[in-house]
Amino acid sequence: MTAPSIAVLVVNYGSPRLLVENYAPLRLESVGARLIVVDNRRTEAESAQVAALAEAHGWELLANDGNPGFGSGMNSGAERARELGCDVIILANPDLAMTESVVATLAAAVRESPDTAVSPRILADDGSVWFGGASVLLEEGRTTTRPGTRSDLPHGWLSGACVAVHRDLWDRAGGFSEEYFLYWEDVDFSWRITRAGGRLLVRDDIEVVHAVGGTQEGRGKSPTYVYWNTRNRLVFAAEHLDARQRRRWRRGSIPYARAVMLRGGRREWLRRAVPLTAAAVGGTIAGLRVSRRGAERKLAVLQSFPGRGSETNPYLLQLVDSMSAEVETVYFSWPAAFLGRYDLFHVHWPERLIRGTTPVRTLARQALLPLLLLRLAATGTPVVRTLHNLASHEGEGRLERALLALLERRTAAYLRLNPFTPAPTDAPIVTVKHGDYRPWFAGHAVPAPVPGRLLFFGRVRPYKGVGELIAAYTALPDAGTTLRIVGKAGTADEEDRVRSTATDPRITLQLGYASDADLAREIGEAELVVLPYRAVHNSGAAILALSLDRPVLLPRTEVVGWLADEAGDGWVHQYEPPLTADRLSDALAAARRRPEGACAL
Repeated sequence: MTAPSIAVLVVNYGSPRLLVENYAPLRLESVGARLIVVDNRRTEAESAQVAALAEAHGWELLANDGNPGFGSGMNSGAERARELGCDVIILANPDLAMTESVVATLAAAVRESPDTAVSPRILADDGSVWFGGASVLLEEGRTTTRPGTRSDLPHGWLSGACVAVHRDLWDRAGGFSEEYFLYWEDVDFSWRITRAGGRLLVRDDIEVVHAVGGTQEGRGKSPTYVYWNTRNRLVFAAEHLDARQRRRWRRGSIPYARAVMLRGGRREWLRRAVPLTAAAVGGTIAGLRVSRRGAERKLAVLQSFPGRGSETNPYLLQLVDSMSAEVETVYFSWPAAFLGRYDLFHVHWPERLIRGTTPVRTLARQALLPLLLLRLAATGTPVVRTLHNLASHEGEGRLERALLALLERRTAAYLRLNPFTPAPTDAPIVTVKHGDYRPWFAGHAVPAPVPGRLLFFGRVRPYKGVGELIAAYTALPDAGTTLRIVGKAGTADEEDRVRSTATDPRITLQLGYASDADLAREIGEAELVVLPYRAVHNSGAAILALSLDRPVLLPRTEVVGWLADEAGDGWVHQYEPPLTADRLSDALAAARRRPEGACAL
């Protein structure tokens, strides 16, 4: 018999009777499932009953000494499911009645679509629909499950009373937040699923029965229910909503608390007016404290570049623009680095921190960096570095290497733009692929290619092989081609070298700053963009050319091969160095044979 691969998770709190009624009759092993009961202890006697039930029925039991909350319990159960090799997790309440066929159908649904969390239609014990879809009403500051509401639309959510999730989607969403303890955690979990790229679905053809409030006294309208509902509504707002919406939700706290107290009816409220009102007031105050503590203060990230200048790398600006509304960007200056408030330091090209435009400025920066590192250490501010290249393209002196090593030791994590970049230290590393530039250039006209036009663009620096390109092209006899070299030279000497060697009349130069409109025009007019770098690890220029649907020629490396696979057939052409006239000619001919349509990047 194969090991069960479906885990049904139930968090129990003082409900052994419900486990007997709803789960003891099930033969889950018949559909490849097993029950994992997480017992959040209320009394020793009840926990002993649960332990006896687990032993009698072969359930997996995780016994807690106290009650850490519903979300914490589910997270423990999911971790045990992982250890047991289960790929499907079905969350279920103790007061939920379902069949083995429901378990099998839910599991099949999430296996067929692992990015989708699936809930059955949930009936109340009187046969009415208790849950068939739900949404957060942002402008009203509440949720709704009224008939016709759909969970698969924006702002939807699924009830934690019964939902099936593939283990991979669970991991991407991060499981339950343990901030909530009880109630609203399923709304938060649903929103984090969709934020992680998942989908939500209610299957009307699958039904289960829920004894609503069976685990709470007073049919679910207890002081516990009121307290956590009023509190966690504001916790949710702090986690997911923008500043305007959070203010609206805080202003609606009193009407919401009143509505929650009256959900059990006015007579029930009059019978327990004091404890229910105290719970509503206490929950609202607690929620407001959490909301103000976590919501008003954004995560402040100090970026290592000085701001949005005309020559700032578009990759950096797109990065900043893509940040969540909850992130505040602080641009680098030495006063901001020493005196400003920020929670994280994000470093790009670290050598630029210690290189100035004059020798005196370089010495000043080199003196300031160790002091900045002391400030970061004293405040516990983590450093995250994006690995744009394996090493600086210009030579490093002994002092510069020592300073960069100090920064490396302070780095808590790395971001890399392709899966081939090794981490310089044992710190964690995450791959975040370089995005394309289509949105950035969407407002610029891209002309049709000029037949025979080759193009190099970008900063003209020794490692980029512009001299080798000029030599190879000069040896190309084809009179029907032209070469454009566009970009600002790194130094006056480099500019002089390019001008002195580019004597072929087919070569034209624009050795200065190129605006976005200039780049769109120059790249558009090229039949082939040639980037003969001596060392290639990441190339924003290649990605820009591909974003504007122009093929590129690069030296053959592992990373370039990966980029070729990403871009699709006919877009990235490779050569074995050195670059020669024949290789230029062959690449241009191959570029003309590429398939119709846009680059798949």
